[in-house]
Amino acid sequence: MAFFPDTATQNVFPLSQFFLDLTTHSVGKYNWITPNQFNDAHSALKGGFTYLGVAYTGDQAAIAQGDNFLSQIVPQIMATSEYQDNGVIIIWWDETEKGDGTNFTIPEIVISPLAKGNAYASSVEMNHSSDIKSMEEIFGLPFLNNPIPAAETKASGTGYNNVATVNDLSDLFKDGVIPTVPVVTVDAGPQVHKPHTQEVSQVVRIKNEGTTDIPGPLFLVLDNLPAGASVDGATGTTSVLAPLGSPYSQIGDAGDDNVIHPHQTIVVKLSFLSTSSAPITYSTRVLPVVPTP
Repeated sequence: MAFFPDTATQNVFPLSQFFLDLTTHSVGKYNWITPNQFNDAHSALKGGFTYLGVAYTGDQAAIAQGDNFLSQIVPQIMATSEYQDNGVIIIWWDETEKGDGTNFTIPEIVISPLAKGNAYASSVEMNHSSDIKSMEEIFGLPFLNNPIPAAETKASGTGYNNVATVNDLSDLFKDGVIPTVPVVTVDAGPQVHKPHTQEVSQVVRIKNEGTTDIPGPLFLVLDNLPAGASVDGATGTTSVLAPLGSPYSQIGDAGDDNVIHPHQTIVVKLSFLSTSSAPITYSTRVLPVVPTP
């Protein structure tokens, strides 16, 4: 939720509310638990910490404190029907002590009836953007253009700012748990210019190259339009899904039954206004949600 400033402080409650919701079977589909700095293994208590009869100080005390917190919270969650009905608990840490490279790894633990289990340890390279991408896939959201500064995400040399190129958490789960991302191609035909009206028309074909239906509505976003060009009759411009300020148009009803079936093609007619006679260049995105609040 930290990546969505318009809702980052909504629905924030003490941990007791979470367990009340579990008891009343009204728990949310997605819940983020943030312990305080002593329960999250970040800082040791001033007087140290005695855990299972052993007294610890310094970093060992901090780890024992975090372990103590998890030993109380995780079993309570696992005892509920919400967890047992294919729930997932993901435990992860936010930083290492030495750096952000892949030689400084941090733990990520998945506990679930849907996990591979048997202490399975994945060899697939993952990072915090993998969690974001997985949630986007599970809840049918478009990929977020991760705004983490590039200087802070230098692992593997190229960084992880583009979430769509990051491995999701699929390798930690049984096959098919995390939905396969629909494969959509956009094929733009030739542009027809009308110099006396500064109008440019173009036919774009959007095809479902995957093996599953893609439900509508869908939105075609045109990014990086040149100066002096605009989309005539655009539905709006992106204001929450970067890059911002890009015009988008709704793709009709995405087919007769509001679904693009595998290998089905939807035709969209675009109309531009341009002060230049040069071809209009742009890049495209197809989003399954409205790209504005």
